[in-house]
Amino acid sequence: CNRPIVLPKSSEPVNLASANVTRPSLVARSLLRAGAKGGHVCPLPSNWMRFSRECRLRKSSEFIRLRREGKWLPGRYFHVQASERAGGSSPSRLGLSVSRRIGPAVVRNQVKRRFREIFRSMSSEFTASLDLVVIARKGVDDVPFSDLNQQFAHRLKGWRNASLSE
Repeated sequence: CNRPIVLPKSSEPVNLASANVTRPSLVARSLLRAGAKGGHVCPLPSNWMRFSRECRLRKSSEFIRLRREGKWLPGRYFHVQASERAGGSSPSRLGLSVSRRIGPAVVRNQVKRRFREIFRSMSSEFTASLDLVVIARKGVDDVPFSDLNQQFAHRLKGWRNASLSE
């Protein structure tokens, strides 16, 4: 989910999730442009920004299980359903539900990209394997990315504290 990118001339991996990068695709373009100007072209795989299959909830049965067994974390702009999963070695997974009420396809896709990036940046902090479903609500497209990130982190912290006290 959160694989570092190793540049050819540097031995240090570059982790885009921990860097202050708002649009990682711009970083890739600038790296490729630098290569076109005579520098080294970064050998990025074609799917380096892809949200891999093991990090996604894909089946409707997985969404239904979370609906029944997961903890409901309501919010103004989005709801989260969270559940710990057995098998700690497997990565945490994210499912997104963004209805047509949010807006046209371009807006819905932007909302999904934002939540994927928030999940990607936070996935290294998860101590257990989690299944999360984010249900977007109307108005989420107008909220700044930093506020969404902060609200998402706050919800998960509240859930972790509540699950530890039980």
